[in-house]
Amino acid sequence: MVHHIYDLFLNNINNFSGNTNYWKGNTVNETIRFRHDIHQRILNNGFTIEIQKEILKWGGIHVFNQFHIVPDVLNRLHNHRSIDTNTANAISSFSKLFAFYCPQHYFILDARVSYVINNIIINNQIETPLINFNIKRSRNRNLRRRYEAMLDAPPFNYEFIDIADYYIRYCTFINETYNYFINDNPNIFNEEEFIFNSPEIIEMFLFYLADHI
Repeated sequence: MVHHIYDLFLNNINNFSGNTNYWKGNTVNETIRFRHDIHQRILNNGFTIEIQKEILKWGGIHVFNQFHIVPDVLNRLHNHRSIDTNTANAISSFSKLFAFYCPQHYFILDARVSYVINNIIINNQIETPLINFNIKRSRNRNLRRRYEAMLDAPPFNYEFIDIADYYIRYCTFINETYNYFINDNPNIFNEEEFIFNSPEIIEMFLFYLADHI
């Protein structure tokens, strides 16, 4: 799986960089800087509801009423390396909070990332479970259509893994993929292209692939 993503990166190396438009008119580098700036504010001031609302607004999340359980969710994530079903059902929201809270270890998982990972698994017939993401929660109609078509007739039967069991595995996978890139080419995320040499570049590349795969 990792080397398939690496090959896709090499195939897109002239199209994806720190200056690539990424989210709401901001580039990859601007987004990484924003994430790290928010993380520093969290370190200085705590993970306040005000900061959480700012993150969710950035992420296009307009309805979220679970601020009261965020401390317990983070405690479980840190100490037990797991999330519960409630958190998994709202992973698009919670993972954005996680990714700003600790950007080197936790990463955003939503419909776009799930689509890309499942697409790579199916197209390369990789023997690993597909992500059981509820695509009906996505507001992106085009993505929903492509996602449902992709799962309509896979080349062979797949098992599925629930988000509650997958999220920590996903975060580990992002870091492993990043290490694979760096081990093969230590300068692949050089400072002329990327403001930080950090694992969230892999997550952002997966987002990029959602429109190019």
